[in-house]
Amino acid sequence: CELLSILDADDQVHRVFLELNSYVYMIDDRAGLLQTSREIGRGALLTFMLLAYLHANFLRPPSEKDFERCFALASPNRPLDAKHKKALRALSKIAFKLNPRFREVTTRFYLKLNGFKTDVASLGRFDFLGVMESSATAKNFLKQTAQLGD
Repeated sequence: CELLSILDADDQVHRVFLELNSYVYMIDDRAGLLQTSREIGRGALLTFMLLAYLHANFLRPPSEKDFERCFALASPNRPLDAKHKKALRALSKIAFKLNPRFREVTTRFYLKLNGFKTDVASLGRFDFLGVMESSATAKNFLKQTAQLGD
């Protein structure tokens, strides 16, 4: 998740490099990302943000149940408290603020590029979180993703 590279932009040189070479450069979100990262760990933050972006690309707004499922997937060994859930909800807005047309076009392109034969409209009905919760391969992927962040 390119967004999280801002966590390591500790000085002006790194910030300028990141700003010039990144699609997503959100310096205003750095403080919230850093604080949450320190409190829940980079691995849980990375996993949660990945799930938020996936959810956004499935073109449906998250429900409270979806958030709870994402929290559980992002931090399977340590339940998140109300403060951390509130912080993650706020950070997830970064993913959901992406232009809906952009999300639709890129999702359609990704599906076509990977040989998926489905229309974009049906994505909102697909329970991708269910796959993430029940598939051993998906769980392993999330575990490896968290390890990248830690």
